Amino acid sequence: MIRTESVRRSTLTTTFSYLLGKPLNLAVSVLVAYRFGTGAQLEAFFWAMVLLAQLHGYVLGNWGLAAVPVLVGLDTSEPSAVPRFVGFITFWSTLLALGSAGLLYFLAPFAVERLTRFDGPTAALATDLLPLLLPYYLFFSFHSVQVSLLQAFAVFTVPALLENVLRSLILIALLLAFSDHGILALVLANDVAQGVLWVLVAGMLIRRGVLVARWYLTLPRSQFAAFWHLLWPFYVTQLVDSATELLARFLLTGRTHGGLAFVGWAERVVQWVSGPLHGGVAKVMLTDFSALAAKHGKKAAVDRCVEAVSLTWFFVVPLSAYLFFFGDLVLALLFRRGAFDQHSVEQSYLALRWLSLGLIATSAHYFTTRVYYALGDSIIGLYTCLPALGVAIGLNLWLEATLGFEGVALAQTLLTSYSVVLLGCILHLRHAPLPYRHLGSRLLLFGSLAFPLVGLARLLLDDVLPRPQVQPTLVLLALVALTFMLFAGLYCGVCRWLRLPECTLFAQSLDRFWKRKYPGRQGGSDAPPTLPRGAP
Repeated sequence: MIRTESVRRSTLTTTFSYLLGKPLNLAVSVLVAYRFGTGAQLEAFFWAMVLLAQLHGYVLGNWGLAAVPVLVGLDTSEPSAVPRFVGFITFWSTLLALGSAGLLYFLAPFAVERLTRFDGPTAALATDLLPLLLPYYLFFSFHSVQVSLLQAFAVFTVPALLENVLRSLILIALLLAFSDHGILALVLANDVAQGVLWVLVAGMLIRRGVLVARWYLTLPRSQFAAFWHLLWPFYVTQLVDSATELLARFLLTGRTHGGLAFVGWAERVVQWVSGPLHGGVAKVMLTDFSALAAKHGKKAAVDRCVEAVSLTWFFVVPLSAYLFFFGDLVLALLFRRGAFDQHSVEQSYLALRWLSLGLIATSAHYFTTRVYYALGDSIIGLYTCLPALGVAIGLNLWLEATLGFEGVALAQTLLTSYSVVLLGCILHLRHAPLPYRHLGSRLLLFGSLAFPLVGLARLLLDDVLPRPQVQPTLVLLALVALTFMLFAGLYCGVCRWLRLPECTLFAQSLDRFWKRKYPGRQGGSDAPPTLPRGAP
């Protein structure tokens, strides 16, 4: 049986695994930026990867979200039924991945022609890259399903280490070894790295006895109904999400040369910040919410979601503020070398400003959607997808026509904010009451602390050192380090002075982690950490 406390303790270990891989992920991005900058080759590669991600999201991306709650329930009530369910998932996911890859192989020229506004050479390059990236697509599809199976059994840390540390090391090694082969080196590195991950995670499943040797084509009616009830609405909502994303990329390949690359690099900086949240905490919380809902009911899962959102905002809001005001310094420090020149820094920062604001809504969206999945309520997406599609099309077309590629970045932030507010209202009315005043007050408090502090620091810096983003790398490193440490110290000091409960909750979580990890360590309470509601 899956223990809720064991799952909750995995949150910190998995998050630390993602944080451990962040310097390596950054090294990969630096190598790619140095070699390709924001040129046509990188735009073609970025677009091909987005298309593969959307295809995977539609075909298999939501299978794990539907399978985890069912597996958690089977492991609790009927453990003997688990091998058959795993065999069924393995067989059909493999078949769908192979079929979709074969279809894309033949339709690659059509996809490039209809879904982009690339010029002739860039379109030809994108058409050539898609078949070469199909091994990556297959390995990624197999790997994502396998990781979801491990998550259902509360195995998080080792897959996270493999994905973030080992994969990055393989990418760095292959990019350096085949640097003379241009964009093909990047394609080869992604294919090989994802294949190694797939083999290793499959070995973990076999060792744990999760991956059975026999495949099953059918399931008992009750199990299939539970799985399909969660899965089929995902196909409708994912179709809307994929259409929205592909529309945004279509607009980025048009009017502004390099717009797709500018937004792509800004997204990578944002993902570098939000990666531990999405890849670590949110994945763990899906299993945590499922176990709480099965054992204690809806309200327990929703209360845990509120705690997770409030604690996450405590960290995400100041990071969002820092990227909004100091993002140009961060981009220049990380990427301004080789083919990534000062013009690329300035244009990417225009997109980063708007995407950084979306971090706040994105962090809440991760947890809100997963509490829906844990409660077995995926049908709600059907009620919201059509309005969301209309809003997405209108915002993207209007803002892109008005602001260019900046408008597409702003549209992403506004759409995420709209989605999380709508889902929160429905969760409040449909499942359990949300303390929306409490959440609103926390967001207002964190924002009123973070944004004025960082904005004032940037004004003072611009007065002392005009155009700091054009300074040498060592000066940039000193500026970013000093401003961030000063801001973090002031922010944490004010929060401690106000005795915010998030500080206590984070300290309790760390204390419990160290006590469980090293039993000889003294201190710590066995009571689960809680977030007081009556805090200032």
